[in-house]
Amino acid sequence: MKHLFAALLAALTVMLVASCNLVPLPERMDKFVDNVEKNYSNYSQEDWEAASEKFEALCNEYQEKKGSLTQDQIKQVRSAMGRYAGIALRAGAESITGTIQELGDELPGLLQGVKDFIQELGGSQNAPAEEAK
Repeated sequence: MKHLFAALLAALTVMLVASCNLVPLPERMDKFVDNVEKNYSNYSQEDWEAASEKFEALCNEYQEKKGSLTQDQIKQVRSAMGRYAGIALRAGAESITGTIQELGDELPGLLQGVKDFIQELGGSQNAPAEEAK
């Protein structure tokens, strides 16, 4: 019984590993990029790191299997790679825009602080001169 269980477990493991390879790379790449595109606005730094690792693994797999892919599959993978790059750029731009907007919201207060500081400097420089008169 123990050997039968071990054999079944081994067979299931082999089937599971084989089933991962049943979905062609172009479809897995598209599915991955679709998921990133759908969720990137909520990504944390850790989510982006995980996505980058997954993307790199898919790109490495593409480099290994490129010779066995059809021209249509190659185009599909390259298209997904371009989409991912665009999403990453858009996310970075949105992050930068958000930071600039946050700084812009703070700018009036910062400018007032600088103005007050300059006035204080000007006032303290004029004070000794006025006392000398």
